[in-house]
Amino acid sequence: MEQNFKIITPVYNSEEWIGKCIQSVKDQTHKDFIQVIVDDCSTDNTVEEVKKVIGEDKRFILIENGVRVGVPLNQKRGVESLLRNPEDIIVHLDGDDWFYNEHTLAKVALVYDESSCWLTYGSYKSTNGKEEVAREYSNNPRQAVLDGWPFSHLRTFKRHCWDHLNEEDFISSSGHYYTTAADVVIFVPILERIGYNRVRFIEDILVTYNITSNNENKTNLQGQIQTALDVIRK
Repeated sequence: MEQNFKIITPVYNSEEWIGKCIQSVKDQTHKDFIQVIVDDCSTDNTVEEVKKVIGEDKRFILIENGVRVGVPLNQKRGVESLLRNPEDIIVHLDGDDWFYNEHTLAKVALVYDESSCWLTYGSYKSTNGKEEVAREYSNNPRQAVLDGWPFSHLRTFKRHCWDHLNEEDFISSSGHYYTTAADVVIFVPILERIGYNRVRFIEDILVTYNITSNNENKTNLQGQIQTALDVIRK
């Protein structure tokens, strides 16, 4: 079965890296993909760099936000901007990271082909050279937040899993939209609703995680923690 990938890439002030991110997608040996880049009101030259790198390639779509909303809603806007095909594979790839090599999508496609899974997560290598190998996990998804979040890069899932989410999943207990910790905001409710039978862990390194001063865990660590705790308490 030919696997169709829809890569959602939120980006903010990443002019230095977004070109490498996009080029890593262009270089994939698996060519059936669309990448949606959602710019969250960057104040640098990110948008100009995106336009330059994608050129006339119709597999790349740029969305420019009118107001800054944060990664969870950027992911939501990216997914819901596309025609709904339940069997599409949604991929989360941040704009300051990039695929580890040209075989990343092919490796993920093979896992979907061989296991008929609905969701995968995997391992990454940081730009400091450290490999972050995730682990298999089958406990309660909310407990995963407390155990040390195991659902690492590269996170992917079938589009029909997205349909298990509702608007309230993006809204905090205080009534505001979440602006951070998108992995927890999105993955906890999906995993609760689909279970683990169709979930696969991929040990292979699939992403290069770029350590910069712009990383969310450096700019808003407290916000990440508060969001994650709010998600599991709702």
